[in-house]
Amino acid sequence: MENGMNKSTQQETRVTLQEDVLTIDGLAKYLKVSNGWVYQNVNKIPHAKLGSLYRFHRNVINDWLANGGISAKPKTTTVKEIVDSVVKHVPGLQN
Repeated sequence: MENGMNKSTQQETRVTLQEDVLTIDGLAKYLKVSNGWVYQNVNKIPHAKLGSLYRFHRNVINDWLANGGISAKPKTTTVKEIVDSVVKHVPGLQN
């Protein structure tokens, strides 16, 4: 066991993380908009930038939408905030 999790729990955690962290294409599909729209509005959408890659956390996007979406004041999400959110919402990752 690694970090107190068995293999099954680790696999479930990986799947959950993959579903919760969205790429440009994944966010476009989730919001039912074009990739171009996401690129045009990326600075108005909470995101983390990893080099030239943009990543969006589904829970952060849901909160952003609930608070007005594109018309709300933009907030930059740090990688730490995304990791903290994932840890908070994925069973087995909390200490």
